[in-house]
Amino acid sequence: LGQITAGIAHETAQPVAAIRAYAANGRQLLERGDTASVVKNLTTIERLTERIGRVTAELRGFSRKATGAVSAIPLRVPVEGSLLILRSRMSGVELTISEIPDDLHVMADAIRLEQVLVNLLQNALEALDTISAPAIAIDVEARDERVFVCVRDNGPGIPQDMQERLFTPFATSRPAGLGLGLVIASDIMADLGCLLYTSDAA
Repeated sequence: LGQITAGIAHETAQPVAAIRAYAANGRQLLERGDTASVVKNLTTIERLTERIGRVTAELRGFSRKATGAVSAIPLRVPVEGSLLILRSRMSGVELTISEIPDDLHVMADAIRLEQVLVNLLQNALEALDTISAPAIAIDVEARDERVFVCVRDNGPGIPQDMQERLFTPFATSRPAGLGLGLVIASDIMADLGCLLYTSDAA
């Protein structure tokens, strides 16, 4: 129960922060009379609130071992969704993304896969806090009817004492961290029949 409660707090923090940023930006746009952009921001806020509902329902489902619906989805959708949520935090970060064909599909649930990507990107961003020229790359490769997605950053890497505890609930090297992001992401990927792993390799 504690892990589920903390997980809900962890997984809703980024969408709520994004909603706050889009609302503040929307106020400025409204003052300038840019109603078209305001409508676009409101549409994004609506999507983010829907995502919060889906994520909290998903985390509640973990306690019942529920399995979400899996279907063939365009990989571009969860990738773009994760970047939308973290757009304000990406400012100042050099972002490189492999070309993702529109017809590249994976067997997953879009919201759950987006949830995994948000957690990985958020970890990467936090690792770049002290880096003068922060950079993140999202590499996508389709091979032998499988799709490999790699999130890389030029941060300091994973502390040696944390490498064996990365997927242990509440294990974290960050003072403000909950230590649940990778745990949740790993659980989702396992439920989808996929593998999540980390590496310090260049």
